[in-house]
Amino acid sequence: MTELSPNQIKKLLDQFLATRSLAEHQQLLKQNPDFLTAEFSTALAQLAEKQTDKQAQQQLTFFQEMLHNCREQGIERTFAELEQHFTAEPLTQLVDQVLQAQSPHDVAELAQNHPELLSDNTTKLIAHIITEARQKNQADLAEALEQRHAPLRQLQTATATHITLNTMMFQYVVRRVRQ
Repeated sequence: MTELSPNQIKKLLDQFLATRSLAEHQQLLKQNPDFLTAEFSTALAQLAEKQTDKQAQQQLTFFQEMLHNCREQGIERTFAELEQHFTAEPLTQLVDQVLQAQSPHDVAELAQNHPELLSDNTTKLIAHIITEARQKNQADLAEALEQRHAPLRQLQTATATHITLNTMMFQYVVRRVRQ
């Protein structure tokens, strides 16, 4: 592979960000190994850093993680995992279940049945929900979620393996790309 020019990187970024579905992303990556290069990864990181829109920044971070996983474990395996999580129970319902949990044991049981609750992206999502609740003067909701999130953070720290991609982030990315 030759070094990519800035113009080639821009075209790759445009093509990658215009892709609308999981299957299309998978096909795109299979057809063009340039998406898995260090230059493209660096360009994606730089684009993420320039974003003032937090959601767009999260979308680009998700793409970076997806590409990293493709480089580390292969395109097929990464997309098989994405497909599995894409068809799983939506993360928002899981967060509601976390809120309804009566004890840390209940939260741990949820995490055992839904390991996506232990992902870094889920932690970021819950932190975002807590921040929004505070901004909307919903201190009780923020506090309840913080109390129930603490056991998840402890489990995440104690767990050697965790899932880094989650359903909600992927669904958000798909909706965002379609806009």
